[in-house]
Amino acid sequence: MKKEEAPSGKRARKHWYFCLMACFVLLLLSMNSVIAFFIGDTQRVHFSNYKSISNCVFSIDGFEYKGGLKEEIDMYGWAFCETTADNSDKAIQLILRSQDRCYLVHTQLEDRSDVAKEYKKSYDIRGNLHGYAADFSSVGVRSGVYDLYLYCRENEENYGLVHTGKQFVKKGTQLTMRDWIAVPLAAAPGTVTGQGTPNYLDMAAIENNTLVLKGWILAEGQDCSAQTVYIHLQGDGIDTYYSTQSVPRPDVAKGHGNPLYNMSGFNTAIAVDELPQGDLNVTLYTQINGQLWQGASYTLARDGNTVVINR
Repeated sequence: MKKEEAPSGKRARKHWYFCLMACFVLLLLSMNSVIAFFIGDTQRVHFSNYKSISNCVFSIDGFEYKGGLKEEIDMYGWAFCETTADNSDKAIQLILRSQDRCYLVHTQLEDRSDVAKEYKKSYDIRGNLHGYAADFSSVGVRSGVYDLYLYCRENEENYGLVHTGKQFVKKGTQLTMRDWIAVPLAAAPGTVTGQGTPNYLDMAAIENNTLVLKGWILAEGQDCSAQTVYIHLQGDGIDTYYSTQSVPRPDVAKGHGNPLYNMSGFNTAIAVDELPQGDLNVTLYTQINGQLWQGASYTLARDGNTVVINR
Protein backbone atom coordinates (compact mmCIF):
# COMPACT_ATOMS: atom_id res chain seq x y z
CA MET A 1 0.00 0.00 0.00
CA LYS A 2 1.43 3.39 -1.13
CA LYS A 3 2.33 5.62 1.73
CA GLU A 4 0.59 9.04 1.54
CA GLU A 5 2.89 12.08 1.69
CA ALA A 6 2.61 14.09 4.86
CA PRO A 7 0.88 17.53 4.55
CA SER A 8 4.06 19.23 5.75
CA GLY A 9 5.97 17.70 2.80
CA LYS A 10 3.40 18.97 0.31
CA ARG A 11 3.61 22.47 1.80
CA ALA A 12 7.40 22.38 1.60
CA ARG A 13 7.32 21.36 -2.07
CA LYS A 14 4.82 24.14 -2.87
CA HIS A 15 7.00 26.62 -0.99
CA TRP A 16 10.08 25.68 -3.04
CA TYR A 17 8.04 25.75 -6.27
CA PHE A 18 6.84 29.30 -5.61
CA CYS A 19 10.37 30.38 -4.61
CA LEU A 20 11.79 29.01 -7.86
CA MET A 21 9.06 30.69 -9.92
CA ALA A 22 9.65 34.00 -8.12
CA CYS A 23 13.39 33.76 -8.79
CA PHE A 24 12.73 32.97 -12.45
CA VAL A 25 10.41 35.99 -12.82
CA LEU A 26 12.95 38.25 -11.10
CA LEU A 27 15.67 36.95 -13.42
CA LEU A 28 13.53 37.75 -16.46
CA LEU A 29 12.75 41.22 -15.16
CA SER A 30 16.42 41.94 -14.51
CA MET A 31 17.79 40.26 -17.63
CA ASN A 32 18.74 43.55 -19.27
CA SER A 33 20.70 44.57 -16.18
CA VAL A 34 22.47 41.19 -16.10
CA ILE A 35 23.41 41.41 -19.78
CA ALA A 36 24.49 45.02 -19.36
CA PHE A 37 26.69 44.05 -16.40
CA PHE A 38 28.61 41.45 -18.40
CA ILE A 39 28.76 43.39 -21.69
CA GLY A 40 29.49 46.81 -20.16
CA ASP A 41 29.49 48.77 -23.43
CA THR A 42 27.83 51.90 -22.04
CA GLN A 43 28.96 53.83 -18.99
CA ARG A 44 26.92 56.29 -16.89
CA VAL A 45 28.73 59.64 -16.72
CA HIS A 46 28.12 63.28 -15.82
CA PHE A 47 27.77 65.44 -18.91
CA SER A 48 29.45 68.37 -17.17
CA ASN A 49 32.72 66.42 -17.06
CA TYR A 50 33.18 66.86 -20.80
CA LYS A 51 34.52 70.30 -21.60
CA SER A 52 35.02 71.91 -24.99
CA ILE A 53 37.71 74.41 -25.90
CA SER A 54 38.20 73.47 -29.55
CA ASN A 55 35.92 73.26 -32.58
CA CYS A 56 35.20 69.64 -33.49
CA VAL A 57 34.80 68.81 -37.19
CA PHE A 58 32.98 65.52 -37.70
CA SER A 59 30.88 63.22 -39.84
CA ILE A 60 28.54 60.31 -39.15
CA ASP A 61 29.09 58.01 -42.12
CA GLY A 62 26.96 55.07 -41.06
CA PHE A 63 24.51 53.77 -38.46
CA GLU A 64 22.85 50.37 -38.15
CA TYR A 65 20.72 48.87 -35.40
CA LYS A 66 21.31 45.11 -35.50
CA GLY A 67 19.19 44.23 -32.47
CA GLY A 68 19.41 40.73 -31.03
CA LEU A 69 19.99 39.82 -27.40
CA LYS A 70 22.71 42.49 -27.13
CA GLU A 71 20.56 45.14 -28.86
CA GLU A 72 23.68 45.77 -30.92
CA ILE A 73 24.47 49.06 -32.68
CA ASP A 74 27.12 49.78 -35.30
CA MET A 75 28.13 53.39 -35.92
CA TYR A 76 31.13 54.87 -37.69
CA GLY A 77 32.49 58.13 -39.08
CA TRP A 78 35.33 60.56 -38.39
CA ALA A 79 36.16 63.54 -36.19
CA PHE A 80 39.05 65.85 -35.40
CA CYS A 81 39.99 69.06 -33.62
CA GLU A 82 42.71 71.32 -34.91
CA THR A 83 46.06 70.71 -33.24
CA THR A 84 49.77 71.05 -33.90
CA ALA A 85 50.78 69.09 -30.80
CA ASP A 86 51.28 65.35 -30.40
CA ASN A 87 47.97 63.45 -30.55
CA SER A 88 49.19 59.87 -30.23
CA ASP A 89 46.72 59.35 -27.34
CA LYS A 90 43.73 60.66 -29.31
CA ALA A 91 40.27 59.43 -28.31
CA ILE A 92 36.80 59.80 -29.83
CA GLN A 93 33.73 58.97 -27.76
CA LEU A 94 29.96 58.99 -28.20
CA ILE A 95 27.83 60.66 -25.54
CA LEU A 96 24.10 59.97 -25.23
CA ARG A 97 22.32 62.57 -23.13
CA SER A 98 18.67 62.68 -22.08
CA GLN A 99 16.95 65.03 -19.64
CA ASP A 100 17.91 62.90 -16.64
CA ARG A 101 20.84 60.66 -17.59
CA CYS A 102 23.97 60.44 -19.70
CA TYR A 103 25.90 57.52 -21.20
CA LEU A 104 29.41 57.25 -22.65
CA VAL A 105 30.45 54.90 -25.45
CA HIS A 106 34.11 54.33 -26.33
CA THR A 107 35.05 53.94 -29.99
CA GLN A 108 37.89 52.32 -31.89
CA LEU A 109 40.11 54.72 -33.85
CA GLU A 110 40.69 53.96 -37.53
CA ASP A 111 43.01 55.29 -40.21
CA ARG A 112 41.32 57.96 -42.33
CA SER A 113 44.13 59.37 -44.44
CA ASP A 114 41.42 60.53 -46.88
CA VAL A 115 40.07 62.92 -44.22
CA ALA A 116 43.54 64.27 -43.48
CA LYS A 117 44.19 64.82 -47.19
CA GLU A 118 40.83 66.56 -47.70
CA TYR A 119 41.09 68.98 -44.77
CA LYS A 120 44.81 69.66 -44.33
CA LYS A 121 44.67 72.78 -46.54
CA SER A 122 41.98 74.40 -44.37
CA TYR A 123 42.76 73.02 -40.90
CA ASP A 124 45.72 72.16 -38.68
CA ILE A 125 45.02 68.44 -38.80
CA ARG A 126 47.63 66.04 -37.43
CA GLY A 127 48.09 62.38 -38.32
CA ASN A 128 45.61 59.99 -39.93
CA LEU A 129 43.73 58.45 -36.96
CA HIS A 130 40.51 60.41 -37.40
CA GLY A 131 38.07 57.57 -38.05
CA TYR A 132 35.91 56.06 -35.31
CA ALA A 133 33.94 52.83 -35.15
CA ALA A 134 31.56 51.85 -32.35
CA ASP A 135 30.04 48.38 -32.05
CA PHE A 136 28.15 48.47 -28.78
CA SER A 137 25.15 47.17 -26.88
CA SER A 138 22.24 49.42 -25.92
CA VAL A 139 20.88 46.95 -23.34
CA GLY A 140 22.04 49.19 -20.48
CA VAL A 141 20.40 52.29 -21.97
CA ARG A 142 16.97 53.09 -20.56
CA SER A 143 14.07 53.95 -22.84
CA GLY A 144 13.96 57.64 -23.74
CA VAL A 145 15.17 60.29 -26.18
CA TYR A 146 18.91 60.97 -26.16
CA ASP A 147 20.83 63.77 -27.84
CA LEU A 148 23.91 62.39 -29.55
CA TYR A 149 27.23 64.18 -28.97
CA LEU A 150 30.76 63.45 -30.16
CA TYR A 151 33.67 64.13 -27.85
CA CYS A 152 37.04 64.34 -29.58
CA ARG A 153 40.20 64.62 -27.50
CA GLU A 154 43.38 65.19 -29.49
CA ASN A 155 45.57 65.97 -26.46
CA GLU A 156 45.51 68.01 -23.26
CA GLU A 157 45.47 71.28 -25.20
CA ASN A 158 42.90 70.50 -27.90
CA TYR A 159 39.55 68.81 -27.27
CA GLY A 160 35.98 69.49 -28.31
CA LEU A 161 32.39 68.45 -27.65
CA VAL A 162 29.88 68.79 -30.47
CA HIS A 163 26.17 68.10 -30.79
CA THR A 164 25.73 65.96 -33.91
CA GLY A 165 22.22 67.19 -34.69
CA LYS A 166 20.96 63.62 -34.18
CA GLN A 167 18.97 61.82 -31.50
CA PHE A 168 18.70 58.21 -30.39
CA VAL A 169 15.16 57.13 -29.54
CA LYS A 170 15.05 54.01 -27.33
CA LYS A 171 11.67 52.24 -26.98
CA GLY A 172 11.87 48.92 -25.21
CA THR A 173 14.42 46.88 -27.13
CA GLN A 174 14.29 49.05 -30.27
CA LEU A 175 16.60 51.98 -30.96
CA THR A 176 16.46 54.38 -33.91
CA MET A 177 18.40 57.48 -34.91
CA ARG A 178 16.62 60.59 -36.18
CA ASP A 179 17.32 64.25 -36.91
CA TRP A 180 17.23 66.30 -33.72
CA ILE A 181 13.91 67.83 -32.67
CA ALA A 182 12.96 69.46 -29.37
CA VAL A 183 11.32 67.29 -26.74
CA PRO A 184 8.48 68.89 -24.74
CA LEU A 185 8.85 68.64 -20.97
CA ALA A 186 6.06 67.14 -18.90
CA ALA A 187 6.33 70.06 -16.44
CA ALA A 188 8.36 73.17 -15.65
CA PRO A 189 12.05 72.34 -15.07
CA GLY A 190 12.01 73.75 -11.54
CA THR A 191 11.64 76.83 -9.37
CA VAL A 192 13.41 79.98 -10.54
CA THR A 193 16.28 80.95 -8.23
CA GLY A 194 17.61 83.90 -10.22
CA GLN A 195 16.41 86.35 -12.87
CA GLY A 196 17.90 88.80 -15.32
CA THR A 197 20.71 86.51 -16.40
CA PRO A 198 22.54 87.63 -19.59
CA ASN A 199 21.07 86.13 -22.77
CA TYR A 200 20.20 86.86 -26.37
CA LEU A 201 17.89 85.30 -28.95
CA ASP A 202 19.88 85.61 -32.16
CA MET A 203 17.42 84.21 -34.67
CA ALA A 204 13.99 82.70 -35.20
CA ALA A 205 12.89 81.15 -38.48
CA ILE A 206 10.67 78.48 -39.99
CA GLU A 207 12.87 75.81 -41.59
CA ASN A 208 11.78 72.35 -42.79
CA ASN A 209 8.44 72.67 -41.02
CA THR A 210 10.11 73.45 -37.68
CA LEU A 211 10.50 76.65 -35.67
CA VAL A 212 14.26 77.11 -35.30
CA LEU A 213 15.57 79.27 -32.45
CA LYS A 214 19.23 80.08 -31.81
CA GLY A 215 20.94 82.18 -29.17
CA TRP A 216 22.84 82.08 -25.91
CA ILE A 217 22.30 82.37 -22.17
CA LEU A 218 24.59 82.18 -19.16
CA ALA A 219 24.52 82.39 -15.38
CA GLU A 220 27.29 84.76 -14.34
CA GLY A 221 30.29 83.00 -12.84
CA GLN A 222 28.91 79.54 -13.69
CA ASP A 223 30.45 76.94 -16.02
CA CYS A 224 28.15 76.79 -19.05
CA SER A 225 29.36 73.29 -19.97
CA ALA A 226 27.22 72.10 -17.06
CA GLN A 227 24.09 73.98 -18.07
CA THR A 228 20.83 72.83 -19.65
CA VAL A 229 18.87 75.45 -21.56
CA TYR A 230 15.08 75.40 -21.83
CA ILE A 231 12.67 77.36 -24.00
CA HIS A 232 9.26 78.30 -22.58
CA LEU A 233 6.68 78.88 -25.32
CA GLN A 234 3.36 80.54 -24.53
CA GLY A 235 0.55 81.45 -26.87
CA ASP A 236 -2.99 80.58 -27.83
CA GLY A 237 -3.42 77.05 -26.47
CA ILE A 238 0.25 76.44 -25.66
CA ASP A 239 2.22 76.76 -22.41
CA THR A 240 5.10 74.32 -22.83
CA TYR A 241 8.81 74.00 -22.00
CA TYR A 242 11.12 72.52 -24.63
CA SER A 243 14.63 71.09 -24.64
CA THR A 244 17.52 72.56 -26.62
CA GLN A 245 20.90 71.58 -28.03
CA SER A 246 24.05 72.88 -26.34
CA VAL A 247 26.43 74.52 -28.83
CA PRO A 248 29.79 76.30 -28.44
CA ARG A 249 29.79 80.10 -28.44
CA PRO A 250 33.44 81.15 -28.19
CA ASP A 251 32.37 84.65 -29.28
CA VAL A 252 30.27 85.00 -26.12
CA ALA A 253 33.12 83.72 -23.94
CA LYS A 254 35.51 86.19 -25.59
CA GLY A 255 33.06 89.08 -25.31
CA HIS A 256 32.59 88.45 -21.58
CA GLY A 257 36.25 87.68 -21.01
CA ASN A 258 35.49 84.34 -19.36
CA PRO A 259 36.19 80.87 -20.87
CA LEU A 260 33.48 79.39 -18.63
CA TYR A 261 30.94 80.75 -21.11
CA ASN A 262 32.23 78.84 -24.14
CA MET A 263 29.24 76.45 -24.09
CA SER A 264 26.61 79.16 -23.55
CA GLY A 265 24.96 78.67 -26.95
CA PHE A 266 21.74 76.83 -27.73
CA ASN A 267 19.74 75.72 -30.75
CA THR A 268 16.27 74.25 -30.84
CA ALA A 269 13.84 73.05 -33.48
CA ILE A 270 10.16 72.67 -32.59
CA ALA A 271 7.66 71.01 -34.93
CA VAL A 272 5.38 73.67 -36.41
CA ASP A 273 2.48 71.22 -36.18
CA GLU A 274 2.69 71.51 -32.37
CA LEU A 275 2.36 75.31 -32.46
CA PRO A 276 -0.76 77.47 -32.69
CA GLN A 277 -1.21 80.23 -35.22
CA GLY A 278 -0.42 83.78 -34.14
CA ASP A 279 2.26 85.34 -31.98
CA LEU A 280 4.29 83.41 -29.42
CA ASN A 281 6.03 84.48 -26.25
CA VAL A 282 9.48 82.93 -25.70
CA THR A 283 11.32 82.91 -22.35
CA LEU A 284 14.84 81.52 -21.93
CA TYR A 285 16.01 79.52 -18.91
CA THR A 286 19.30 77.93 -17.91
CA GLN A 287 19.68 75.25 -15.25
CA ILE A 288 22.98 74.37 -13.56
CA ASN A 289 23.34 71.96 -10.64
CA GLY A 290 19.64 72.15 -9.84
CA GLN A 291 19.47 75.96 -9.87
CA LEU A 292 17.28 77.64 -12.48
CA TRP A 293 17.94 81.11 -13.88
CA GLN A 294 15.42 83.01 -15.97
CA GLY A 295 16.49 85.12 -18.92
CA ALA A 296 14.57 87.61 -21.01
CA SER A 297 11.25 87.11 -22.77
CA TYR A 298 10.78 87.76 -26.48
CA THR A 299 7.70 87.99 -28.68
CA LEU A 300 7.72 86.12 -31.98
CA ALA A 301 5.42 87.74 -34.55
CA ARG A 302 4.45 85.10 -37.10
CA ASP A 303 3.06 85.68 -40.57
CA GLY A 304 3.03 82.40 -42.47
CA ASN A 305 6.64 81.22 -42.67
CA THR A 306 8.02 84.60 -41.64
CA VAL A 307 9.02 85.15 -38.03
CA VAL A 308 10.09 88.48 -36.53
CA ILE A 309 11.64 88.80 -33.05
CA ASN A 310 10.29 91.71 -31.01
CA ARG A 311 12.80 92.40 -28.28
